[in-house]
Amino acid sequence: MVRKNVPQGFKQTEIGMIPQEWEVQLLEDLTTKIGDGIHSVPYYINTGDYLFINGNNLKKGKIVYDEFTKRTTKNEFYKYKRDLTKRTILLSINGTIGNIAFYNDEKVILGKSIAYINVNNKIENKYLYYFLQTSHVSDFFNNELTGSTINNLGLSSIRNTPIILPNEMEQRSIIEILSNIDQLITSLDKLIEKKKMIKKGMMQDILTGRRRLDGFDSEWTTEKLGDIATISGAGVDKKTNEKELPITLLNFLDVHKNNYIYRSQMNHLVTAKSTKIAQCNVLKGDIFITPSSELQNDIGVTAISMENMEDVVYSYHINRIRLIKKFNILFSLYMFKTSSFLKQANVKCEGSGKRYVISLKSFRDMELFFPESLKEQKAIAEILYDMDSEIYQLERKLSKYKFIKQGMMQKLLTGQIRLISKPKHNKAINEAVLISVLSHYFGSEDFPLGRKRYTKLSYLFHRHTDGKIEDYVKKAAGPYNPKTKYEGSERIALQKSYMVKHKRDKFAGFISGSNFNEAESYFLKWYDQDSLNWLLQFKKNRNDYLELLATVDSAIIDLKSKNTVINVVNIIGYINNIEEWKPKLERDIFAAKSIENALNKCFELFDY
Repeated sequence: MVRKNVPQGFKQTEIGMIPQEWEVQLLEDLTTKIGDGIHSVPYYINTGDYLFINGNNLKKGKIVYDEFTKRTTKNEFYKYKRDLTKRTILLSINGTIGNIAFYNDEKVILGKSIAYINVNNKIENKYLYYFLQTSHVSDFFNNELTGSTINNLGLSSIRNTPIILPNEMEQRSIIEILSNIDQLITSLDKLIEKKKMIKKGMMQDILTGRRRLDGFDSEWTTEKLGDIATISGAGVDKKTNEKELPITLLNFLDVHKNNYIYRSQMNHLVTAKSTKIAQCNVLKGDIFITPSSELQNDIGVTAISMENMEDVVYSYHINRIRLIKKFNILFSLYMFKTSSFLKQANVKCEGSGKRYVISLKSFRDMELFFPESLKEQKAIAEILYDMDSEIYQLERKLSKYKFIKQGMMQKLLTGQIRLISKPKHNKAINEAVLISVLSHYFGSEDFPLGRKRYTKLSYLFHRHTDGKIEDYVKKAAGPYNPKTKYEGSERIALQKSYMVKHKRDKFAGFISGSNFNEAESYFLKWYDQDSLNWLLQFKKNRNDYLELLATVDSAIIDLKSKNTVINVVNIIGYINNIEEWKPKLERDIFAAKSIENALNKCFELFDY
């Protein structure tokens, strides 16, 4: 057996290398109790406060429910309730494995697809929550699954799950880092949902003719789908046959997950006869629609092909709509996404409970409402497409943060990245070091660094490094931190000779002192070279521009906290409502165009 080299400070364990002082313990030893839900069916009622939940109700760390969640009586609740506490973590163990949520005193009866884990004081329950999401745990669970058709994770397997355990201080440091990423992910989730609701409202207005765009007043018309398009079913199945030709399949999920379909998105290979390939081809502008599903609201979901795809055919799980009347390509997709069209699909589909389906004849009888004017179609489509593009970019950003979180979890929770405490220092010393670094890099004997300039630079720096600006107040010159002058930071920097006062002609301020190297050493230890490089991008910027950036950023933060739309008009209104800031709007640097440029720059510099 070849023994892998173990780096200094690490040790080899049954689940890999971990830091020398960390431990591996079984989950059972970190809990007071591990159990599961009831293996019977409670008595249901139509309404009520007591819920019966299963593994699908555990999402993003919370118990989620809606009007379709089963309700039960108070008597049933007390009959079947489990011993859940504020330190309970819930885990899905049947069917879908690994959904996790904290218990927060909800009135719930657990089904058999949920295990409950009551965490003891040897481990932070939020640390365990994150660790249960690592690949170490998911790999362990996958190896422990039983059941031939439905996966099941047994309680004995859960009890024997190995958990990597750092000391309490490092647990809390890891929790803080991952919680900050979670907050960012949650805020992006909420923003995306808000943007989707705004788009939904816009669609309801402009795709029904209720709101007309400026410059358009021509008539709208109603037509049956069968009169303006050919609708085809009987697509290609997912089987392969060595006597047939290989081809790529456009399937149900390609339609369900996307509005716009591109060749690069598809990689499902099947085979088909040449006649079938010709019959089920995919051309630019083809609209694909879902004719059946286990869920009634999944009927009539549409997506459009944005290019000709010679080596692609559509699946038998979807239908193809090929318009014979001329439409703007993007508008042709949006007119299928109106609530009136989807309601028709909902009414015309047949089935109950297990499967719903709508026939080609029913599709042909469904009606669409649209403007005859191609110019109006184009104008409407451009508005909605821009909104889609914004949502798409936000969703990409969200995916990026989720990917980053997953990577950080894996490294933090295995000790590959250590959160060793930085040298302790109070805010006054921290600011003394920062001002000294600013004096060195932004000041000179000809132009010493003034207080107004270093205040703006320190504001921008703290927004970049830690996002904390609670000490900054709204003064006439912009966000200002009075503590740097009146609570010792300047005095400390001067006493330690990190910087010195300097005056030349009318210019007075600070330049670096004889002991500056000590200040820079602290700065690089507490922050890093990248943070310094980030600061230096402002070296050639004038004071009024720095004031503009700090002011606009401060406005954005406050507007977002009030769920107000971030745009130039609202930022101007915000500044105008602050007595000390109101005079800024009379200066050229705070003209609308300058604020717009600063707004774009702030979104480039900071996360919101």
